[in-house]
Amino acid sequence: MKSVSAYVSGGVLLALLAGGGAYLWQTSLSPQAKARSVVRAHLNDPESAVFRGDFPSKNRATPGVWCGELNARNRMGGMVGFTRYVAEIEQDRSLAVLDTVTFDSPSMANPSAGAAFESKWRAFCE
Repeated sequence: MKSVSAYVSGGVLLALLAGGGAYLWQTSLSPQAKARSVVRAHLNDPESAVFRGDFPSKNRATPGVWCGELNARNRMGGMVGFTRYVAEIEQDRSLAVLDTVTFDSPSMANPSAGAAFESKWRAFCE
């Protein structure tokens, strides 16, 4: 009887560890989680960010580029509405200062909307 309960408890422990590892991967270690973290760092209120439809660049020659939409609070505390973004993430995390995020809306953290954004969106996301 002892050996059966040991196997059962071992199986339960393994399941918990696997579930915890999957949660850790999804929330902080996956490329998507890293991209979201970089985007949040460029916002006025990072905790308010709501992401939708984010995906890696369709251009295979550019790893580390993520595209998507987000909604976040502006300086006045109001939600801006979903805005497209292109995040270029330096693969060598020791060079994180080279990360750039370009938003489609001038009301987001950096006012780089316009032709520069559209050219990046076409190059990386379409």
